[in-house]
Amino acid sequence: MDKKLLSKSNQMLLLSLQQTMNARQSQQVLEEELLDLKMQNAELNEYVYTVAHQLKNPLNSVIGFSSLIDRYYDQMSSANLLENVRATIQIGRNMTSMIDGLLMLAKMNHAPEFNPEMGSLDMHAIIERVTLNLNQSIRECNAHIYLPDDWFIAKGYSPWVEEIWMNYISNAIKYGGSPPVIRLGSDMLDNRYIHFWVQDNGQGLSSDEKQKIFHPFTRLRKQEIDGNGLGLTVVKKIVERLEGTISLESDVSRGSRFGFTLPVARLVHEDEPVLMNEYHSDRQKSETIS
Repeated sequence: MDKKLLSKSNQMLLLSLQQTMNARQSQQVLEEELLDLKMQNAELNEYVYTVAHQLKNPLNSVIGFSSLIDRYYDQMSSANLLENVRATIQIGRNMTSMIDGLLMLAKMNHAPEFNPEMGSLDMHAIIERVTLNLNQSIRECNAHIYLPDDWFIAKGYSPWVEEIWMNYISNAIKYGGSPPVIRLGSDMLDNRYIHFWVQDNGQGLSSDEKQKIFHPFTRLRKQEIDGNGLGLTVVKKIVERLEGTISLESDVSRGSRFGFTLPVARLVHEDEPVLMNEYHSDRQKSETIS
């Protein structure tokens, strides 16, 4: 009888201990969630303040140029009028670019449940689309872009990877030398990841600039270069969502190399990654046989 009572008492004690542990774990989870919410709110407040400040300046410029046209329209020469109109249009485009960047960041931050369809990337086609979209900037700056004969095949989400290249190459054009000389390439890393990179011939970055460059609204040489300071922040978010990492190698007066890694798509053998030309050759053989 005593043994039965002791056994029952032990069971009740164990149950009480388990309930106490569960309650403590629940309390810990709640405290962690509360801390996370506080950090998110603080980040959101800072973010909203920064965005409002960044949009206020160009809006004031739009109002200023528009007011000049409204007040002095009949006194302006055609050239002066055209200059003000073009300046207003350019500011509007810059604001649109900033808003696009903000929307992309919001999508990255607030839609973690969205899992893009990952597939083998045709980097030749992606780069062709990007350079076509940047054709005007390439021509205006007389930029020279050198592409590799071949690419290692990575796995990713094509629209997002296109966004990465768009930001990296457009920055290389903006911040490159005169004229910009830009080289693109890819390297294998331990047979699991591929490192893609963009090398420019610009002024390079100091240690302090390298620490800040991927932070939101960071712009270098603001007076010289158009931009909104969101591009590289978007790149960082995208690469992280694609299970990769970003990289930066730069020294003052020696140019910069911006890179990112993506998982390798597949291997022919255990230690032999597939190259793009081999991939197309295999696919053509398969289509011919079928």
